[in-house]
Amino acid sequence: MKSTPSLMNILQNIKKIMIEKGYVNVEQLQKNKEEYVNQMKSHSNVKVTDNIIVQYGGGEMTSPGSYDRYTPFKNNPEADFIVIAWPLGLVQASCNPFKKERELKGVNLGEIAQEVLSKWEGQLKQKEIPLSTIKWISESSKDFGEMSVGFTFKDFAALYGNEYKSLNNGKEELTKIGEIMIKPFSVLSEEEKKFWII
Repeated sequence: MKSTPSLMNILQNIKKIMIEKGYVNVEQLQKNKEEYVNQMKSHSNVKVTDNIIVQYGGGEMTSPGSYDRYTPFKNNPEADFIVIAWPLGLVQASCNPFKKERELKGVNLGEIAQEVLSKWEGQLKQKEIPLSTIKWISESSKDFGEMSVGFTFKDFAALYGNEYKSLNNGKEELTKIGEIMIKPFSVLSEEEKKFWII
């Protein structure tokens, strides 16, 4: 908000704030990024098969500036796609943005995702996951602190809306969920952690 509508001025203000607040400097950010890229070159959770990168999780990315979403393609420039399984249960598929010509042009990853989901939908719907588990995962980072937002009721509503299973129904239940979601996971009682299931 202190910047004029100029990218240069925004950059200068960011650099100034970084110094004032004692944030990691640009050189350290770059070093952390390079270390991350090198770490992922031989990471045990990264495999390449038939020009498709298959990866579990994002590796060690707690150092400021370390994570770079394009790292898999930088380390494997010939790959056409990447499929990442994130510990939360999310599966991400992406095309290599650096390859202008791909052997599999015209592949619609959205259609493939729907095909895979329809195949496993029955089994997935049988799984009941406490929402507290999702809250715990989103708030378990070592960087999560008093000023962090965490997984809120708005997140819950945006992701799941009315599509969830629970022990009770109705407005009272949603009110209680809203009250629970305000609290950090670390202070939830055992009863609150088990209150709702999605």
